[in-house]
Amino acid sequence: MPSYCINLKYLALIVFLSFSWIAHDTHAAISSTGTPVFEGATGGFPFSGYKSTDYDNPGPGMPRPFSVTDQIVQIKWGVPFNDDFPFQSAYILYNETTNPVILNQLFTIATLEHVNKPIVGRFITEFDIQITANLNVNGTDVGPINFSDLLVKHEETLNPNPDIATWESNPQLHHFSVSGVDYTLTITGINPNYDPDCPGRCFITAENTSNFAPIQAILTTTPVPEPSTYLLLSSMVGLVILSRHFRSKKQASKVKVLAEDDTKAKY
Repeated sequence: MPSYCINLKYLALIVFLSFSWIAHDTHAAISSTGTPVFEGATGGFPFSGYKSTDYDNPGPGMPRPFSVTDQIVQIKWGVPFNDDFPFQSAYILYNETTNPVILNQLFTIATLEHVNKPIVGRFITEFDIQITANLNVNGTDVGPINFSDLLVKHEETLNPNPDIATWESNPQLHHFSVSGVDYTLTITGINPNYDPDCPGRCFITAENTSNFAPIQAILTTTPVPEPSTYLLLSSMVGLVILSRHFRSKKQASKVKVLAEDDTKAKY
């Protein structure tokens, strides 16, 4: 049996063992990640992050941010329509509490409430949301993770028609690594299928009512290659190089034999 066949068999055995070892390493890496826990988020509306009609000419009903413990969690606007409806319209951001996170599945990172009251005067047209999230992954605290410039547009309609809030931001991503595993936390916003009466990433609030929309996020992971992965790749590259080497050597031998036969034929 040619020596290169024996060498190829040994190399094939190395590749097989490498496959077995990487399968073992992958199982260990997955089982050691534990259950990520969303430890909660804080958020609000930055002072400079909202616009309204006639923004440069403040007047009755001009949107105003309201601060609670240094965190702006409400924006109110409008002049109450009459004494029977003595309230302004508003957006309120609610922070979420601790809950487990299932990888690759959406979860609620904050909740946006729209309070639609009969009003006149100035009204809001768009606003930004900022969210700071904290996670615990496999016993490791991750955070604070800051997301900003999350844009929502507001469509004010004539009373008594409903108003519309539309999520305008593209998904925002934050990458981090824990115990050799790469994670990505992505804020996706309002689910396009959340409100069946409002196609797209939006929700409708009827006059003199409130409506809530979850702001969603997703945590995904990509395992970092283990050392056995590099061993497997090296073995495969070696197999290709070795097979090419012996193929070339075999072809060279054939050429030499043909040349010798041709020489014998001449004499």
